[in-house]
Amino acid sequence: MCHHNCRDNFIQGNYYYNIIEGNKASIFVTGGLVSAFNSDSGTGIDLGVGTTINLSRDAYLDIECCTIANYKPLPIHIRVGWRVHI
Repeated sequence: MCHHNCRDNFIQGNYYYNIIEGNKASIFVTGGLVSAFNSDSGTGIDLGVGTTINLSRDAYLDIECCTIANYKPLPIHIRVGWRVHI
């Protein structure tokens, strides 16, 4: 069974390694809208859009699509996905 949870805002901090330019110390703070679709097994999909500020350089419009999985015995949240900076 699938559950939909619409969160009207979020803020998160991320560190990214740029595979094209190498390690550029890209530390992002993102805030915006996200919609989460979760199944009973603890896996699901997050779809979001927001504004991202790269603390070392620029600001972007950020579009994100992620797949999430929760490891139930421990509070571990595994997130794999891609994001587009416009």
